[in-house]
Order: sequence, then C-alpha cells, then structure tokens
Amino acid sequence: IETPSAGEQPGNAAQPPPAVAGKLGNLPDLALPVLWQTGACGAGNGQFNEPRGVAVDAEGNVYVADAGNHRIVKLDKAGKFVKAWGSEGEGDGQFLEPFDVGVAPDGSLVVLDAVQQRLQRFTPDGQFVAAFGAQNTFYRPRGLWVDGQGGLWVADTGGIRILKLDQAGQRLSQIGGRDAPPVGQGQPTDVAVGPGGDIWVAEATNGILWHLAADGAIVKSIGLNIAGTLDGPHLAAGADGRLYATEPEGFRVLVLAADGTPVGQFGMQGNEAGQFRKPLGIAVSAAGQVFVADTPACKVTAFGAIP
Repeated sequence: IETPSAGEQPGNAAQPPPAVAGKLGNLPDLALPVLWQTGACGAGNGQFNEPRGVAVDAEGNVYVADAGNHRIVKLDKAGKFVKAWGSEGEGDGQFLEPFDVGVAPDGSLVVLDAVQQRLQRFTPDGQFVAAFGAQNTFYRPRGLWVDGQGGLWVADTGGIRILKLDQAGQRLSQIGGRDAPPVGQGQPTDVAVGPGGDIWVAEATNGILWHLAADGAIVKSIGLNIAGTLDGPHLAAGADGRLYATEPEGFRVLVLAADGTPVGQFGMQGNEAGQFRKPLGIAVSAAGQVFVADTPACKVTAFGAIP
C-alpha cells in the first residue's frame, strides 16, 4: 500500500471504530425482471473482455469499462452495440486498465484508469476532452462516482482513502488514509453518494460497507463477504436514495434503503439470465433500472426497477 499524500480529514478521523454489523444473510428476493442481457467473451462488437465499471446516461445509453480490451463500449437503451473507443496505451484517449466510468450532469463521460492512475473525460460519442487527476498520486484506484454537481469521488484503493475532487480533478477533501482509521483501512473499491449527501464506501479486504453522513461522520457499518480488491464490491445510489451494492463473492446485488435498512436482493450463482458468475460494476438509471457487469461472464445485464 502506498502512503497517501496529506489531505483534509473529515470528522470521522477521531472517532473510535464502531462495531461492524454482521453480514447480511438471505434477504427477500426482489425478483427484478431481466430487460436485456448482452455480451460474450472476445474483442469484437458486442463482446467484452473483463468488463468492470458501468454507467448510464439520461437517455438510457449504457457505457461499459471493457478493461481487458482497453476500451469503452457504448450500448443503446436496448443493449445494442453502438460504438467502442480506446486502445492500449498511455496517450490521450488510450487506456491501460479502464476500471470505472461515470456520467457527469453535462452528459460527458469520465473514465478512471486504475493503471494510468488518472481520469479522462469524453463526449458521449467518445471524443477525447481532457486527461487530469494524476497530481493526486492515486495508487490503483478502482471506484468512481460522479455526483449531481459534477464532483468526482474516487476510491483510491491502494491509497486506502476516498478523495473528493472538483470537475478538473483538484482535490477538495479526503476520507480515510493511513493516519485516519477506520474508514479506508480495508482498501476501498468503490464509493457512492446519495441524493441527500450520504456517502457509502465499500471496502473489499475487510468486508465492510460504510454508511457516512455528508460531513464524513460514521453512521453505521455493515458486514459484506470479504473479496479481493481487483474483484471487490461496487456501489450505485439511486435517485430515490436506495443503495445498490454488488457482492461478487455472494453472486448477488444487495439493495438498502437510504438509511441503510436492507430492502432485498437479486441474483444468484449461475449462467442463466439474471444470474451471475461475479457481479462487479453497477449503475442505476433515473427510472430505477439497474445495470450490472458480470466480469468473468463477459456480459452486462439490465434489470427492471423495484416495484
């Protein structure tokens, strides 16, 4: 783990670690309908190689961080291939490991590259706009959230911290870090911010889902299945405040209310429609539809909204 650079510390830095709630057992099955499923392993149109992050825009287009193919894939609202862009490299518009993606309020797409350890911004049709954020000295960052004001939240996994950045990638604040236990110590793999400002952080190696207030104060912690940082849990916050968390080692997606109360789950181990081999990336549309990337299965599945 790389020692993170100094930064602003939130109020939770001085708090003692709370007792972590037990792992969530079997929850009510939400039985969400499968709207579409697409993908097969490969490098052609309609194929993926280790798809990881996923995002959805206001028109319902879905963007996939096709990490193994070093590209971003755009699908339409029916799951049909639209286009792909990117190639392996370190130049503008190139990727080494595009790990997560997010759509900004202006419609632009932000891509987090875990190996280049920087961010890139593109137009919705894949035109390069800017590369930025390298000055924050990330260490294998694996999670990205773009909030309603365009702020960028990065789960700096190896840096054991969450960074909040402005639209240009300048650091505004930090949660966690080597000298700020307990949040971050299990290497965060993703972060999401609800419409009310609540912050959710998934830590893979200690199996904790943190619920933080907008000021960074700890609200509660929930136990998850322990996972590796490469294939750790990822998060999405819905417009209604619900929190959606992939649990890769549990082959399911967990759904929590805005206050952290469990709502239910969907998915199970398998290769059939609506089943997972290892769900990772997740996104939720404004209408509540849920999109999940299944990395080893090389597929993306769209689910209907919770009734």
